[in-house]
Amino acid sequence: MIATLGLLLNSPAVIIGAMLVAPLMSPIISSSVGIVFGDIRMLKGALLSTLEGVLMAIFIAICLTIISPFSELTGEILNKHMKVASTQKVRWTD
Repeated sequence: MIATLGLLLNSPAVIIGAMLVAPLMSPIISSSVGIVFGDIRMLKGALLSTLEGVLMAIFIAICLTIISPFSELTGEILNKHMKVASTQKVRWTD
C-alpha cells in the first residue's frame, strides 16, 4: 500500500520507505525457522501467512490504483516499465 502510493506520487523516498517496512518479514523468517528445525506445522503456517499477505498486498494495491484520483503515469512507473521492456528480447520481422 505504501509502495503503491509512492509510485502514484512519484516519490522514490516513499517507495524506499515501503521496502523498509517489509510487512512480510515475520512469515518469511518463520518459514526459514520451520525449515531449519523441521517443524512442518510452523512451515505450513508461515507459508500460508506469506501467501495471504502477498495476495492482500496485491488486492489493496489494485484497489488503491482504481480509486486513486491520479490518472497520469508518473516517472517512477514509466522508468520501471522501460526497464522491464529493455530486458525483453525483441524479434524483428522482415
